[in-house]
Parts: sequence; C-alpha cells; structure tokens
Amino acid sequence: MNEDRALAKKLKSFFHEEPSAFRESPIYSELSEISERYTNLEQIDSGGMKSIKRAFDLSTSRNVAFAELRNPQDEKLYEVFLREARLTALLEHPNIISIHDVGLNDEGQPYFTMDLKEGDSLSDIFKKLSSADESYLKSYSLHELLMIFVKICEAVAFAHSKNVIHLDLKPDNIQVGDFGEVLVCDWGLGKILNNTDKEGVYETLLDVDLLNHISSNNKVVGTPGFMSPEQIEKAREPDKRSDIYSLGGILFSILTYKRPLEGEIEYMLKCTVRGILKDPQDLVDYTLPNSLVAVVKRAMALKPEERYSSVLELRSDVQKYLSGYSTAAEDSNLYKEFKLFIKRNKAASLITLIALIFITCLSFFFIDALKEEISETKKASKRAEVAAEQFKNERNKANNLLDELTETFLQEAQLASETFVYQYPSESLKSTLSKSEKILETIPDHPIARERYILSLFIMQRFDKLLESPYKNPSPLLVELAKKYEPLINKKTNKLDILNLSQLFDDISGNVENDFSICERMLAYASEKSKYTASFGFAVKSLIKILNPEWDGEGYEYSNNRNKLELKSPQIKYLKGPDNKSSGQSVLRFMRIDRLNLRGSAIDDLSQLQSIKIESLDIRDTPIDQLENLYKLKKLSELIVYEEQFRGGQLANLPRSIRARVFDKEKE
Repeated sequence: MNEDRALAKKLKSFFHEEPSAFRESPIYSELSEISERYTNLEQIDSGGMKSIKRAFDLSTSRNVAFAELRNPQDEKLYEVFLREARLTALLEHPNIISIHDVGLNDEGQPYFTMDLKEGDSLSDIFKKLSSADESYLKSYSLHELLMIFVKICEAVAFAHSKNVIHLDLKPDNIQVGDFGEVLVCDWGLGKILNNTDKEGVYETLLDVDLLNHISSNNKVVGTPGFMSPEQIEKAREPDKRSDIYSLGGILFSILTYKRPLEGEIEYMLKCTVRGILKDPQDLVDYTLPNSLVAVVKRAMALKPEERYSSVLELRSDVQKYLSGYSTAAEDSNLYKEFKLFIKRNKAASLITLIALIFITCLSFFFIDALKEEISETKKASKRAEVAAEQFKNERNKANNLLDELTETFLQEAQLASETFVYQYPSESLKSTLSKSEKILETIPDHPIARERYILSLFIMQRFDKLLESPYKNPSPLLVELAKKYEPLINKKTNKLDILNLSQLFDDISGNVENDFSICERMLAYASEKSKYTASFGFAVKSLIKILNPEWDGEGYEYSNNRNKLELKSPQIKYLKGPDNKSSGQSVLRFMRIDRLNLRGSAIDDLSQLQSIKIESLDIRDTPIDQLENLYKLKKLSELIVYEEQFRGGQLANLPRSIRARVFDKEKE
C-alpha cells in the first residue's frame, strides 16, 4: 500500500500544474522535496550483526535492501559493518551482490543499501528438493544446479583475481533468482590477502592490515561443515584454497541436498581437521556420477596442496562433466572415454548404428531380391540414399556443435596457460600445440587456434616447423625472426645458444606486441632443464633492458665464481613484468645469485626480488625506505644499508636471522 501511495504521488507530480518553473520538471521538483531518502522500511531478514529491511529509495524510485546493525549502539561493530560494505562494493561482478549506497543516519549510525534479493537461497532450494517438491524438482535438475555452481565459481574466481577470499561460502550465502540470477552474498568474513603487489583501489580505499585485524579480533572464521581445516587450526593461514574447500562443500550439497557434516559444532570441527567426511554416495539412494564425487573429494582434500590449484581449475572440471568429458579428478579409462564419446555424440552415433544395420540388412535383401525382380532393388537403393542423406545432416549438426565446443576450449586454455606456462613450460606448450593442431585439422582458418599454434612453435624455438606451417600466420614479424634465427639453432640441443637467444630478445624488444611476455616464456622454456647456468646472465640482461628501455646497459656485472650480481644503474627501476602480462616474478630467478648489489639503482620495492634466493643484499642509495616485503626473501642473512635510510625503528625490528650492516653515508 505504501508503495502504491509513493507511485501515485510520483504520477501526480507529472500532471499537477505548479506556478513555478518546476512545472515542466516534475522529477526535479520531486527530488528537491525529498527530506528522507529511504522510506517504507519493512523487516525481511536478520542474522549475525545485521538487520536487513526492504526500503523504497525515493531518489531512484526502486526497492532496495537496507542493512543496519542489529545493535546500533555498539560502536565497536561500526568498522566491521562498514568493512563488509566497502569490501563488497569493490567486487563488481554480475554474480556478486552490488552495493548502492553507504552512509550514516542522523544519529551517526552506519548503514548501507544493496540489491534487493528476490528468489531463494541455495539452502532453501535444497530443502525443497529434499522434501520432493514437484515444482522445484522440475526447475532444478542436476544440470541446472551445476550451471548455478559454475556461476558461483566465476564470482569467486573474480574475487580471487583481486586477492579477496570469502571464507564463508555456503548455500545460505548464495541467492538464486527466478530468472537465472545467481548472487554470492555476505562478504562479512572476506579477507584481502597481504601477499599482493597490486596497487590502486586497495591502497586507496582499504587498509588491508586493519581490516584483516578486525576479522581476527571478532573471531569470525566460517561455518562448520563448509569451512576448511586451516580456518580452524591457528597454525595454518587461510588462502584461496580455503574457498575451494567450501566450494567443494557446496557441490557436496548439490549432489545430496545435505550438508557435508551434521551434528554438534565440536564434533564437526574435529571431523574437519581430521579430514573425516562421508562419501556423498552413502547419503543418497540413487546413483551419483563418479566424476562429480571425485571432484568433491579433491576440492575438500584435507591438505590445501592436494586440492585444486585455482577456482578456474575446479570450474573447468565441472564444465567438462557438463560437456560430456571426463574430469581431471577421476581416474578415467579407455572404456569410460568411449562411453562419454557416445554420450556426447548420441545423434551421430545412433544414425551411424542404424545406417550400418540398415545397410547390412539391405545387402542380404539385395542378394535375394536380385533373384526375383530388378524393381525391388531400385526401391531398396532409394531407401539407402535417404538414410545416407539423413546421416549427412546429422553429421553437419555435430560439426556445428564441435565449432562451439572448440571456441569454448580455446578460451579456457588461453586463461590457464597464462600462469601454467611459467611453471611447467614444456608440458603446457606441448599440450597447447597438440590441441591447436587437432582443431586446425578440422578448422584450418580458426584464428585463435592459429595464433596459439604459431606462438607456441616460436617460444619452443621450433622455427623450421613454423616456417613450414600451412596455416596463415597472424604475426609476419615472427616469421621474419624465425627465418633469421633458424640457421643458428644448435643441432645437439635443438635450441639457440644463450648469446643468440639474447640477441633474439633484443630484436623482439619494442617490435612485437607483449614482447616481454614472449621473451620471458622463451627463457622459462630454455631454462627448464638447465637452471642457473652462468650464461643465462646475458638473456636476463636483455629482459631487464625490455623492462627498462631507458637503460644504457651500464652498471651490470655478474660474477659466476662468486654468484654475485651488481645492478648499479639509476636507470634500472623494474625487475619484473606487469602482473597481467607476465609471470609476476623477478627475472633474476633464472640466475644463481647469492649476493645482490642494487646500490645506486632506482628500484623502490623489495617485492620485485620475490622468488629469488639471495643471502646478501646491498640497497644503499636506492629509494627503498620500507622493509615490509623483506620476509619474502627467505634465505636473506645480510642486509647492507645506510644509517639514515630507514626510520621508525625498522632496522631494530629485523628478524634475528638477518644481520644488518649499517654505514654512515657522510663518512664514505
């Protein structure tokens, strides 16, 4: 009724004659009269520290969800409450609930507004399904629930790309709309990981240490049954794989409509830390897909390192099941693969079988019919032609489906290879090359497959095969470079010598798109079976030149006997590429370095040295004035600095394992 009055008032403003200039601006006039933006507050939910109400926003003329503290007088909860709003607002994704407004009311108490959630929570859906509600059983098949799960994974993967973890993923926090909307809600326990090198919104809008400290002080760690073991044990720090464990719990509930654990809280916590989980198949009286059960068990493995390495990898396994392929989590055999092939190609397989049976029958019929009359032979031949035409049509449909699946596969393969190629270059490149070749055999003009095929050959230094390729090359410059360096390939190693590889890097620099990314992958591939050779210093020097184009090459000196590297040029500022176009690791990791001298360089962040193992570091005359990233240098035992370089007692707080050698700049 209140909404009807508001609408009537709104319509009246369009037609009511006013004596002022606002006569032709009814909306402007209405906004100018608003004294209280949110009206018609109606309680719809309550839990934890929040109270959620339905409210009508007079400024936008729509209903929103209005969140405020259940106990608004408890000022200790203000920062925690506002933290959830600020953190959620940073995650702009179609499957993450949107924050519209954050503010304080007239009494100075915080509130925020967000999307008004319509529909059911995933937990409500499971309750309806377990009670055999016919409308829900019809609307939410296993396939539909898995499509919802894929959207949940995409939302969490997006948050992980921003280094934000949820830590309270469960069916209650997933909202499913009537029109296919899926929203991941309640980011109150979310945490921003400290090991990020990204700058921008996080530093501007959020203090990571402060926000994570708030979560810790309030001792909010998750929901028993869905929370990971490391959220319970203080000795281990939760990370992205903790969310993967919770996603495995959601998939467990999708299969069984039940929680992974039931009982007293203390019992569930003990079972979690000991890895005691029931097999999903034991909880239902119908047969579950073994491949999905395997996915659940891998995602909910007790040890984080035994789980999926990323949410995208988990999502990919579920999508493989939906597409009719075997998952990486199961131990698939040839028989299983054959059954899945038949299942994926039901129409074509059925038509083929029918055609074979039909042709066989016709053969016997022809032998008998030829003895009786020629006319019967012509009729049978006509029927065979009709069957062949039907088979041809079905095959064309199957080919169209292959095109769609190929496009999806290549897009996912490209996302995975951006990180996998730096860790396991040979395996990653060979896999990409093999799958691209198979696609090009069927679709020679496929642009993405051609690009992945040519680039993989170039990175692997297989210039001869690249030049012989029948496929149109998307990068003419790569062909020219292949022609130039193919005669220089070492016949014993089938690779360029390191000096020639360094020269190739110089030719690529500034002339090829994503030049640093290509060169870094080539060096990763070249060094996979021969790490830390002395000659790699030449190639590393070329990579540093790409990162620092103003550098003249001076101030670089590497001693192989002493494992010592000096980078003493004020033109050197960067030692790693951009996170979104490279591995995000220091280029120095390809060399064996015990002592590193950066004196006089422009390097201003110790995080650029991550992943290299050095024992001694000289950072005199550098812009470095903060030591918070020093912990990333695990083997560091000696730090050489100037006395006046650091303030606030940073040197006094160094770990005991690191000895600081402090010099007086004026006395040198």
